[in-house]
Amino acid sequence: MLSGETRGRGGNALARHLLSGAAGQRVRVLEARFLAGQSLHTQLRELVAGAAGARTDRPVLHVHIDPPPGWDRPDVIGHWLKIYEAEFGLEEQSRMGVLHQGKGGSERLHAHVLYSLVRQDGRIVDLKNSYRRREKISTITAFELGLPMPPIPRPRSVHRALLRDGRVDVADWMLQHCSGLHAPMRVAEVSPSERHIAERTGQHANDVPTILARLWPASGPYRFRRALQDDGLVLAKGTAGPVIIDGANVAHSLSRELRKACRKIGKPPPRAVEVKAFLGNMPLPTVAEVRRARAKMKTRRNPKAQILGGITGEQIVDEFGNRTQFVRKGPPHRIFMRDGGWVLVDPIGRRLVVSGPAGDADTLAEKLATLEPFDVERQESRRPENNVFRLKAVRPGRGRFQDRIEWWTDHGQRPELQDDGISIIVGGTVLFDRGNEIETSLPPSTEALDLIAAYAAEHWNGGLELSGPPGARDWPEADKARLWWACMKAGVVFHGYNPPPSLVRRWEAENAGQPTGAAAAVLKPSAGGHKTKEKEDTANRASAIEGEVVDIQHRIDAIKSEWKSHGRDQDWIERMRAEIDRLEDLKTDLLGSLSPQDRQQRIDYPRLGM
Repeated sequence: MLSGETRGRGGNALARHLLSGAAGQRVRVLEARFLAGQSLHTQLRELVAGAAGARTDRPVLHVHIDPPPGWDRPDVIGHWLKIYEAEFGLEEQSRMGVLHQGKGGSERLHAHVLYSLVRQDGRIVDLKNSYRRREKISTITAFELGLPMPPIPRPRSVHRALLRDGRVDVADWMLQHCSGLHAPMRVAEVSPSERHIAERTGQHANDVPTILARLWPASGPYRFRRALQDDGLVLAKGTAGPVIIDGANVAHSLSRELRKACRKIGKPPPRAVEVKAFLGNMPLPTVAEVRRARAKMKTRRNPKAQILGGITGEQIVDEFGNRTQFVRKGPPHRIFMRDGGWVLVDPIGRRLVVSGPAGDADTLAEKLATLEPFDVERQESRRPENNVFRLKAVRPGRGRFQDRIEWWTDHGQRPELQDDGISIIVGGTVLFDRGNEIETSLPPSTEALDLIAAYAAEHWNGGLELSGPPGARDWPEADKARLWWACMKAGVVFHGYNPPPSLVRRWEAENAGQPTGAAAAVLKPSAGGHKTKEKEDTANRASAIEGEVVDIQHRIDAIKSEWKSHGRDQDWIERMRAEIDRLEDLKTDLLGSLSPQDRQQRIDYPRLGM
């Protein structure tokens, strides 16, 4: 005996469905109870009107009954309805219905019965646990009429309900005819509420136990929390104990999820008291704080906030997001504050290194140290002191201050803002970037020389010269040779230096004798006068500028080619507009640095798009 029920408002659509003769279906209207209407339409309208004053918008209960094959008779349906009405207290409620038979060539009989759920005193009929209770009704009907045992998915629950109701005879019969009572008890992986949450949020309920099975047992609470965060889970403080918040902002009891995880891997689960003792006094945000921080993170579309949240947690972004200039993800992670301070986050070494001016960087480090046991170190600012030498741009560029900061950061450094420039420590060598010159002191590290040459290639239009303070001794020849070598690798001209023939032969031997770029003009020592060398330098600089302009135009064209595919992404459009403006300004500056003769010769260069 199968059955089902639906609550609704009633209406003409339901009446048309009940009276439908589609696919050869024959309809017989049952005698109504407590209704005066002669047709099914009028009976249904009367049923709905009688519930007009009730505090419900679904006053009609629609029940369908499907007897098993060979037992599809009106008396079987009537017997089931009699037990059903007694179970739910529907004996005094208005009732109407129909019998359907013959649909699609089948002669099976089934019934549709409608009840009013509003009692005379205005209260609503209680339908709680109706599915299990209808299974019990079908079992009693099968026992009393000699029908086969109905297929029920919850036999143990029905058996307990029969014993509670005093129907021991039906319970004993069920033990003999229901194989489900003797089968091993199944333990559902997820509860019905968890299944509904998973369907609504897209976060499967088994995801959390699966992750915990991999991470538990953990060596310490802070490592455990960090490992959870790497998997998109947040450990928080619930009302009755610690909870885990998944990607859909659903809170799961940590103790309960650990029991599921341990059951998966066959280990004894920890008790709730043991879980609390394991976490100790580790500070945890509340569920409301995590959800509020995540809600604000969704409104932040910039990648900086997303990266900062992945490094420090969403609750940090809410407080420090607007005070952060940019973030470079590592490890170690580097966070640059708007006031010029740096925080280096080393999760492996469990330390925070703060540098630059005192301010937001120190505050951020203190906040992070309260969340995890980091050691905080303060690195004092430094500048070149004795025998300061300057590496100058031969043709000064016009790079923005922000671009220079990001350039040093992208090359793995932590530049510090100072009153008149940027301080960087590279391989133990202190550099001070003033824009069109870099100060350094002897002896410079090889890493520092390589970065200086790369900086000159990008910001100084491929040329640099060396000068020192008045009366200072000259750079040693070995250091000049190392700088020349770094310039050759970066394609930069080292003006004022003629390398010894042995150094040139070594370079040619290691580079197959085919140097490229602007530095090729000064690879060998000059054999002529200064005027010939200056002409060669000018021609090479013009050629290098031409190549840079072509590269910039290609970058602009590449952005424009992607414009249509990002037509609905307003953030992308705004970023790319700013990038095109920056590239156009850079191209104009480069062309402006050419002599009038060079500009005239290159004005019709076909790849410039001008």
